Amino acid sequence: MTVSEKAKAFGAFYTSAQIADFLVWWAIRKAQDTVMDPSFGGGVFLRSACHRLARLGGVPAAQIFGVEIDPQAHAKVAEEIPLECGVNQRNLWLTNFFELDQHTGPLVDVVVGNPPFIRYQRFSGEVRRLALRRVAEEGVRLTELTSSWAPFVVHSVAMLRQGGRLALVVPMEIGHAAYARPVLDYLS
Repeated sequence: MTVSEKAKAFGAFYTSAQIADFLVWWAIRKAQDTVMDPSFGGGVFLRSACHRLARLGGVPAAQIFGVEIDPQAHAKVAEEIPLECGVNQRNLWLTNFFELDQHTGPLVDVVVGNPPFIRYQRFSGEVRRLALRRVAEEGVRLTELTSSWAPFVVHSVAMLRQGGRLALVVPMEIGHAAYARPVLDYLS
């Protein structure tokens, strides 16, 4: 599989450090905030969260969590981030984000990241069924035309503590796609 094919399969469109820094700055407000990136890819949001928490007097090793489904991306970041920021490697899970729920993963104060964007034609199989089940548990019904980012947004909210903050990069489809309407209704 080429790099381009792999990126398309995983919906991997990486975010610049400047955008990650801005979203993290807005979302992480206290030294005690716990943080999760549900699809950490290259680790840009994890690094930014480490720096922000350190500046606020937090302890990144105990406060940062991440999930990644791509074994190669996970291995690289799980090796680098503990050395760079002291994040506990056990807090970086190699799994499908939809495998986690409020009982198997931590509830956090902040979810930051860039959910994968996989169009509905490729977003299929067991991953799709699990994603739609997770959003249904939150009372959201998404159509068969739903791209992967939409259930990621809803499931990210489910991983927040009461009063938590969500800072995600989402595609412009959120403003015009019919399948995005239930997500917007849920968020409001």
